[in-house]
Amino acid sequence: MNILRVIPTMGKGGAEDIMVNLCNSESLSHTVTLMIMRRVVEDEFNISRLNSNVKVVFLTPSSLRYLGFLSRLVNFYFYIFAIPHALYTYVRYRIYSYDFVHSNLTLASYYSIFWQLLSIASFNKGVSFIETYHTNWHLIGWFQRWVFKSSWKLKHAVVYEILESEKSNLIANGVAKERIYYIPFGVPAESVNEVNRANFLNKFKEQIESADIVLMTVSRLRLFEKKIDQMLLCLAELKKNKNLNFVFLLCGGGKDQEQIEEMISILGLQANVVLCGYVDDPASIMSVCDIYLCAMVGEDTGISGLQAAMNGKAVMGVQTLNNFDDPTVSIKSFSNPADMARHIVNLVNNGGLASYASNCSEYVANNFSSRSMCESYESMYSKLKSLA
Repeated sequence: MNILRVIPTMGKGGAEDIMVNLCNSESLSHTVTLMIMRRVVEDEFNISRLNSNVKVVFLTPSSLRYLGFLSRLVNFYFYIFAIPHALYTYVRYRIYSYDFVHSNLTLASYYSIFWQLLSIASFNKGVSFIETYHTNWHLIGWFQRWVFKSSWKLKHAVVYEILESEKSNLIANGVAKERIYYIPFGVPAESVNEVNRANFLNKFKEQIESADIVLMTVSRLRLFEKKIDQMLLCLAELKKNKNLNFVFLLCGGGKDQEQIEEMISILGLQANVVLCGYVDDPASIMSVCDIYLCAMVGEDTGISGLQAAMNGKAVMGVQTLNNFDDPTVSIKSFSNPADMARHIVNLVNNGGLASYASNCSEYVANNFSSRSMCESYESMYSKLKSLA
């Protein structure tokens, strides 16, 4: 099979990590091309992880990623001139020649609408268009909703990864239930790169060695989706416990960084929070922490939470769903920052942190393996091929 995967950028996010693992797995038995629409400064690490069997196509030159504001203007160009540019790319990159065209994230979803309409207009029935939905309906804005609703109604298959009950939102937005596939994302059991780990430890040696407990998150610095503000409120509660000496390593960058820095100052957490900036190889970097914090949707932790658990770390989440309270889940989540702080203190004081971390790791290993995810995609391809 000839597979084209399309993604806006290959920066440092969960969707990009999934893309690397799927492309590498599929390229062992299929012809796989990855189209990266826009270069960004942070993409070098993930691109370097692709194996040599994966053909990579860039729609913008590498030099643009270093030009800051001009690089962002390219994003507007892609949207404003989407129709003529979609026609050009459809012909230039022979999109009509693939068995599967698989779009990921908003910009790729937007272009896939025009590519699929061109395929229909040219009576090309050989291409199956697929889209993977990497988030949840309550976490996206109006423009994304409009793009996804328009795109999903056309797709031969829509894959969603987070919260099985999200299927109801897809059906409500016009997707036939027989075209919906639930494939939870998975992560490989990656070994720690000791060089990357040592470099990170050396960079923040003083802060890490001075703390009894090291907390961490690796995330885009966006308050609404990633709940960094709730994590900081939890830290403010932790600080009230004078016997708990902790540091929080906040890894990543994003549009809300100034607000986050202001909140750190207001809460008096300057001595407890370290802004580490973007990091490569998060699976190795996470090995330095004791507790990993992340935003959660129901029982789902996102890719970084899975990576941390596979790394043997205790994972806890800030819950983004209203009225979610399930004491039986293996990875705990909290809507109230004070409750999360109390849970951390109890685990530390009662010596239960190692046991809890072990439960997190076992749960993820049993339910969110990269192998299971890749096999589910293969099964979907076979089914779609039989229906073509």
